[in-house]
Amino acid sequence: MLSTLKAKFMNLLVLYFGCLEYKRMEKTQEKFDRPQLLCAPFERKDLIGIDLDSRTNRKKCTGRLKKHLADLSLQVGLPTDALAQYSQAVDILRGCNDWLWLAACYEGLCSTSVMLLYPHLFRNNVLQRYSSLGVGGSDSCPGTKINPNKVRNNPSSNSNSLPVGLDPSLPKQTSKFCLSPDDIVEKYKEAIVHYSKYRNAGVIETEASIKAVHVLIEQKRYLLAAEFLSNVVFINLQLSDEEKIIRFNALSDMYNQIGFHRKAAFFRRVAAMRCVAPQNQDPDWCQCYKLLLLTLDGYRLSLDPALFLKEGRPGWPALQIQILQELVGTSRRMGEHGLCTRHQAFLLSAMLPYFTLQEKHDNFKMLESVSSKCGSGPSPLVVADSSFIIPPVNFPNIPLCRYVRVMPPSKERQVELRDKLLVEDPGPFIFSPFQSIITTSKVAGKIDCEWVEGDICEVTFAFVNPMYIQLKLNNMMLITEGVEFEAWTSTVVIEASPEAQMVILRGRPQEPGELRILGYSFSLLGVASNCKFKSMSHLKVPFYSLNVVPALPCVQIFCDSSSSETGLVSDGALEGESKVCVTLNAGETHECNIVIHNVSSQSVECVEVALESQNEVEGPDKVFQYSLENLRAQLPIAPGGRASLTLYIYAASEFLLPGYSIEDDGMFSLMSGSEPPSLISAAPSSLHSRQSTIMSSLRGRKANRAHSSASNASSKSGSSVRSGSSVSALAMSSINASTPMPTTGLCNRTLEGLIKLSYTGGRGMENKYWRMADIGISVEVAPSLLVTRWDALPAERPNQCYIVLDLLNSASNEMDLQYTTNKHILMQGGESCRVPVPVDRCPLAKINERVRNIRKNISKRNADGEVSESEILGDHVASLVELRWTLGPFDTPGRASLKSLTFPPQTHHLITMAPVHWDVSLNGQRVENGSENVGKIGEAQRLVIGVSNSSGDALPPLTIVLTAFQDHQNGTQNYRLEAKMASTGATKFGVPKLAPEESYSHDCGLIFFTTGIYKIEVSGSPSSSSSTPYGNFQCSSVCVPGDHHSKTNQHYHAWKLAPPIEISIVD
Repeated sequence: MLSTLKAKFMNLLVLYFGCLEYKRMEKTQEKFDRPQLLCAPFERKDLIGIDLDSRTNRKKCTGRLKKHLADLSLQVGLPTDALAQYSQAVDILRGCNDWLWLAACYEGLCSTSVMLLYPHLFRNNVLQRYSSLGVGGSDSCPGTKINPNKVRNNPSSNSNSLPVGLDPSLPKQTSKFCLSPDDIVEKYKEAIVHYSKYRNAGVIETEASIKAVHVLIEQKRYLLAAEFLSNVVFINLQLSDEEKIIRFNALSDMYNQIGFHRKAAFFRRVAAMRCVAPQNQDPDWCQCYKLLLLTLDGYRLSLDPALFLKEGRPGWPALQIQILQELVGTSRRMGEHGLCTRHQAFLLSAMLPYFTLQEKHDNFKMLESVSSKCGSGPSPLVVADSSFIIPPVNFPNIPLCRYVRVMPPSKERQVELRDKLLVEDPGPFIFSPFQSIITTSKVAGKIDCEWVEGDICEVTFAFVNPMYIQLKLNNMMLITEGVEFEAWTSTVVIEASPEAQMVILRGRPQEPGELRILGYSFSLLGVASNCKFKSMSHLKVPFYSLNVVPALPCVQIFCDSSSSETGLVSDGALEGESKVCVTLNAGETHECNIVIHNVSSQSVECVEVALESQNEVEGPDKVFQYSLENLRAQLPIAPGGRASLTLYIYAASEFLLPGYSIEDDGMFSLMSGSEPPSLISAAPSSLHSRQSTIMSSLRGRKANRAHSSASNASSKSGSSVRSGSSVSALAMSSINASTPMPTTGLCNRTLEGLIKLSYTGGRGMENKYWRMADIGISVEVAPSLLVTRWDALPAERPNQCYIVLDLLNSASNEMDLQYTTNKHILMQGGESCRVPVPVDRCPLAKINERVRNIRKNISKRNADGEVSESEILGDHVASLVELRWTLGPFDTPGRASLKSLTFPPQTHHLITMAPVHWDVSLNGQRVENGSENVGKIGEAQRLVIGVSNSSGDALPPLTIVLTAFQDHQNGTQNYRLEAKMASTGATKFGVPKLAPEESYSHDCGLIFFTTGIYKIEVSGSPSSSSSTPYGNFQCSSVCVPGDHHSKTNQHYHAWKLAPPIEISIVD
């Protein structure tokens, strides 16, 4: 059928061409003696009464006939003949002033020249079938910005005046009558001027102007083309409304072709208004709406919000607002309420910055009115019976998002990666002078935090309300991509306030991986908006991305102190960081049960505990103790299960009165060989010692017994003193001192600690992810027991000494103090007492070993580079003395430590063991402290004196002297025993140099002639022949000779056996 139609059509063209050719041949052979006058219809009335046989009229008839013959030649494809005939007609008609036909000849001459110069000007391309309507096409969306040069860059406009490859001389060779490009324009102007002389030639004048415009477009002379189009506008034609619409559309098309898009949009809008003009009895609102859509490009208006806002709102706001309002009204008159709602939403969103406050309110109410009939979804709308696509409209500026903050997990839910293999090796350090100008590139929008699968995650937005009207945002939620994310909807009300208002949107990741947060969505007045960050230029980033780690368990931590009698400030379930506050007396130990409750769906499979202290003095191990093994034995903790961690809190404190030093006051004991030493009392007058009065109560009796023990210890240790010394003038006979009492140690102090709990389980454990929870411990320590003064005294046993302490009960309750294994004393609140504590002396070998260890670990301890022996002796005493007490009505137990106790060098010999160790036996029986030795008159008492080196260094040669005297038990001692005693063997002998642990023994015999109690003093001193004093061979960095020795003016030392050997002679 198609081939038949094509054949018939070809036959028709052949017949038509044959008719034209026949007519042309006929006109060519016609004689010009009496030519027929050709005229236009409106010219017939002007021919009445005119002499047609005149010369002028004959020339006019000849010229018009030549013009007609040129038209026929042109129609049959003979442009060269047509050019010659048009030129002849012009010459003839110009002479007879026939302006109408002269203009027609000019127009024909120009058209024929255009055909030769621009053969492709009006030749159409191969026809193509239109594709079906597609939503995504760029040409389908009205208002899409068009390049102003789009039409200018077509294949037919590749040259300024001639087609590509066409030589201007070629048409001249073909016909000398062919016009040049400039002459074509000039002839068109002349033709239009001549046409304008005739009122009824408006249509052909319009056609000539349009032809000239096309030629000028081909020559890319757009301003001159605009002048011809302006002439078309002012041509007055009697047209119907439909014809006017067609005329304005044609003008709009040509203005578009020359790049005058705004003027093209104006004529398109005029055509649209003609469709619904008041005088139009049948207004076509659909046609009006479609024509208005075509005007958007000219006003630089795009209905795609992303594209319109991206280009910074170009164009003319007043015109754009007007055209959008006309679109809203037209779509409403069409009955398309969906389109009406969308256009009104776009008008409010895109033109919001150009509205006054009242206009904002009016447009908001208008949107509320039209959306009540039909809302607007997030999908594009297709205009019926057209290819126009209306994109969805969003409200990125209603309300306006100032900033976005992706919230990291709360402190108790933060995760940590503990896979050392994943840590990148930074490589070797290479110095470069350009390090300061090298900038590290950071991925835009990458969040340096991690969310956990299954956890509730939050994003915080700061919104500003530009409408000053309360906005109710329904179904507000996050827009994400990447891993599956369960976004929770919420209804948010933005108040009519200029201040920024915070909005939190929540959700839950459903799988691990990378999650991208693209924006948020909500519904306002029935208009669904998907606001993405990439459309908000002020946010700088198109999205926020972060990593979602596999699921991890989550625990709640709280303190269970129901079994404790000490009140805790915080004793409830606290998720994450808990704060436990405890009030304890100094030295008290408190047991606290930390409960770990698994509130997640994952099991806790591994737990680690770390301890940190916020105190400079006390370390965490001294205040807090716990058993990690006990906690791990309770693993795994099933979902909903619990585990407990027992925490022991010790109220560590400084029990020594701050700021006191016996070295500063010169308070130390100076003893003589014949007088009992006196305790140097430095107790304040405000703390009355119980030893000054006798009380009938049990507390008083205990105090007196304690005082008598100290007195006895002092009186029995008189032999273990330095020889040749006297009692210090600072010694006081009474223990009631009258010095003011310092109060710096009587105030409460606070100890802060932090227990860091790390745990993991589930799939997160496989990827080395952990969670942390912190438990803050605050211990308020109230003062309990203070040591205000201390001193060292010799004891009855040579391997012991007494540490005498002045103690103060700084608590308000009664205290039961145990200072030795079997000795107690009661102290009222604010009361003081003095107690002696027997302590084993420190061996010299221990001191030397400690010194070597310290020197090995620390290169420089103090200014002179020596290790303080006072600290070593203080640590020795503190390790042996432990003061235990019970306080208050509940008998709260506690213990005080003598840490940081120091002694001046004058008392070191009382605390350290002597380098000389005595081993004495009488009659084969070892003589020990308190042993009873009995002999008879006239019998020889065999005495063996053994001397051994108990120090860590060699001992120089010594001289041992045995001195006997009779003790009459009445304070009288008789050293003149020549008639009462005789000896066999030397009572003064020398001991060679002894190596460490080496010993030497000497025996002699003693014969007593009378009964009585005799005592033998054994003393040793370096030999006078030895040139090395003791102080030079001592291994310690400070001189520590030992106890039971004296110091002469020549700095030599003497050691005595204490107590002296006592022998009872009987009959």
